[in-house]
Amino acid sequence: MPRLGIRRPVRFYRIDELICAYTDDLSDRGAFVHTDAFLPVNGVVDLCVVLGDNRPVTVPARVAYCLPPDQARQLGRRSGIGFQFLAHAKPQLDELRQFVRGADTRAPARREGQSSSRKRVLVACAHSRLGNRLAHALSPAGVELGISVNAEELITQLGEQRWDALVLDESMGLASQLVQLAREVALPPLLLVARGHDELSRLQAYRAGVADCLPRPFTDEELRLRVLHVLQPRRRKPTPDIAGTLSRMPATSVLALLEHERRSGMLLLQGGAEEVGITLRAGGICAVDGTLDDGARHRLLSALRWSEGHFEFRTGAVVSHVDEPWPISGVLLDCARIEDERGADL
Repeated sequence: MPRLGIRRPVRFYRIDELICAYTDDLSDRGAFVHTDAFLPVNGVVDLCVVLGDNRPVTVPARVAYCLPPDQARQLGRRSGIGFQFLAHAKPQLDELRQFVRGADTRAPARREGQSSSRKRVLVACAHSRLGNRLAHALSPAGVELGISVNAEELITQLGEQRWDALVLDESMGLASQLVQLAREVALPPLLLVARGHDELSRLQAYRAGVADCLPRPFTDEELRLRVLHVLQPRRRKPTPDIAGTLSRMPATSVLALLEHERRSGMLLLQGGAEEVGITLRAGGICAVDGTLDDGARHRLLSALRWSEGHFEFRTGAVVSHVDEPWPISGVLLDCARIEDERGADL
């Protein structure tokens, strides 16, 4: 049932205090009430909704979630409580639902081809308990959710409907088949929920086109923020072959993978206000910020110790006059030796 864009007063008691608030997000299943008078999650109250002609209807409702002011600001929303109406409340619930349906039919019809302003997120997870948790965590984000529990259902939903983002859990068994999947259906920006912190698997996921990886365990707030980041419009051209954050993927691991695959192109490391560009040819380093001298080696070794920042690699043809590029394995050994000496001095 679509949400109503009309404002209705609501009232409920918090212990012995009468709270007067409003909702402009009302359906036949529940309501989001704008208030800072929070209640315990899963608590049940009598929620009074004032319908047309100032007609009050009181329906028992469960507190599904609370959205505090700090989280609301991060999500670009107002703080409040999400209530779920209890199905046994008759005839009051029938009266409220009749009002909702009547208000929806009186609302201006949406023009053909005009889509809702709410972003649509598809959650794909083979485990029902985790899938329910993912959906529950995203409910305060103000997005329209869809659920897929197997690969066949996922492909059908991706082929028949438009989605703004896909949250894909590794339990679906599709993490290694994303390139093939993209040939069959149009994939929206994708957040992969991974089982652990395996660096090589995350790099392979980035190479397959994943927008972001979220390793378990994670908090509900982190999931919401990651999904909202994926939903943000971004410049996609030119698209890096590999990209990520240094806190989740150290630069040493990125270089080791590029050497193993004998890649050629440009690796950019960004740490705060500093930036280092590394030119690679067939898995060897042939330039650091355009040079290959002692100063370049010092800048490179310093950048490899950055624990915060970003990296991105773009494949490209490299023209270099260097006859013998630096082997990455040798640079990594130097980096490990320096760290060992630093640890011994402490």
